[in-house]
Amino acid sequence: MFLSKITRKSKPFYILFFSEFMARFSLWGVQTLLIFYLTMNLNFTQNHSYLVVGAFTSLTFTSSIIGGYISDKLLGFKKSVLMGLMFILVGNILLLMPGDVLFSGLACISFGAGLLIPNNANLFGCLYTDQVEKSEAYSLYYIATQSGALLGPIVYGFLSLKFGWRPAFSVSIVGLGIWLILFTLARKSFAGLGTNPTNPVKNAIIQKHRAIFAPVLCILIIGAYYLMFQNTGFVKFVFNVIGFIAVVYILYSTRVFEKAARQQVYKILLMIPIVLLFFACAYQITNSLLIFGQNYVHRDIFGYTIPPAFFASAEPIFIVILSPFITKFWDVLDKRGFRLNVLSKIALGIFSTAASFMIFRYSGFIVMHYNIQAPLSVFLLGFLFLGLGELLIMPAIMSEVSSEATPSKIKGTLMGLVFLSLAFSSYIASILATLTIASNGESSIMGFEMVYTELAILLAAVGAFLVIVRVLIKKRKN
Repeated sequence: MFLSKITRKSKPFYILFFSEFMARFSLWGVQTLLIFYLTMNLNFTQNHSYLVVGAFTSLTFTSSIIGGYISDKLLGFKKSVLMGLMFILVGNILLLMPGDVLFSGLACISFGAGLLIPNNANLFGCLYTDQVEKSEAYSLYYIATQSGALLGPIVYGFLSLKFGWRPAFSVSIVGLGIWLILFTLARKSFAGLGTNPTNPVKNAIIQKHRAIFAPVLCILIIGAYYLMFQNTGFVKFVFNVIGFIAVVYILYSTRVFEKAARQQVYKILLMIPIVLLFFACAYQITNSLLIFGQNYVHRDIFGYTIPPAFFASAEPIFIVILSPFITKFWDVLDKRGFRLNVLSKIALGIFSTAASFMIFRYSGFIVMHYNIQAPLSVFLLGFLFLGLGELLIMPAIMSEVSSEATPSKIKGTLMGLVFLSLAFSSYIASILATLTIASNGESSIMGFEMVYTELAILLAAVGAFLVIVRVLIKKRKN
């Protein structure tokens, strides 16, 4: 009964679920192999590799704000999703081709994912009008996000070990092709959903020829991304500029909104630093935690050595396992008239994340003080708490952005801004990862323990601050 209530619009639900899955599968698969491909195959230094991985993730989520704007002004949610997946498909094909096309493929994938992810989430939100039902649906939608993030590293990692690097990059092509066929067959079920831009561009010439203008604009942006992969230091400047422009644009747009709508926009903007902090910590799973797992964790189990790429899937595994239980838990609380607000869920998520880094810190303590490898069970426990933190934070924020209280004219841009904060996070995550590097150019166990301890303390302090804010708000209302 519970699931049927959420999935009653079966075709759109499952197609959007699958598109989110494939985007994350391809993105996380490539992203996980990237650190090993650069250090082991291309002989990049760890410092350079951390920065390239950070640039790839940063550009992906920087694309989200651009993708949201393109959707609002030119394409609408549905066409943006379709175009985004096609760019991801092209990017994976480029990775298969001989020659120096790595950065070209990464540019297509990063922009395609950024175009797809926020608009797929908003198109999914169009299926529901009831806010409680929408929040529950997003918890299920998040299973697609984490299933793709779970299976991508495992499948890509297995194929790279058995068949080599380039065959591993080919696996997404089949899934993306299947999605395009399914979407074509079921396109009538999307009638009226996200078809038109929510805030069309005013220029008559661009509006008339937007079917040509939008793809050309996207290709030019991909070309710029290719150049930025050649010079990763320029990425920071670019997404700082884009972030500033996005915030100014949103604040400028609020001048014509009613007071309640403006307050909703301000509320979402105040959530952005929390997203930034969480993912600056969580994205250690694509760099420093992978290196830690490779060098300092006992990975032998029942005579089989777990490949280090598996650790990129550990958090998504726990999210997929926990997600139905959390969704049911919110449903039970709602039926009993006890509903946690967004701030309370975020505070719980931050505390859970702090606990995860205390566990990672303890793993480093074991290695450094007992001169043995950290137990696999302890290391995985850290990923469990990290996954719980993400499951508490992100569905709540996504539901808030797509709610009826959020002005529809900038909804795509706002969702893109949420994902743009992940670009800042991934760049900060790469800088944090470089702090673990010792004078010999390699990450050290002392560096790992120091960074993870400081992150745990910072997260606990932020969680305590959010609790205080929640108490003050409640007192003011009373």
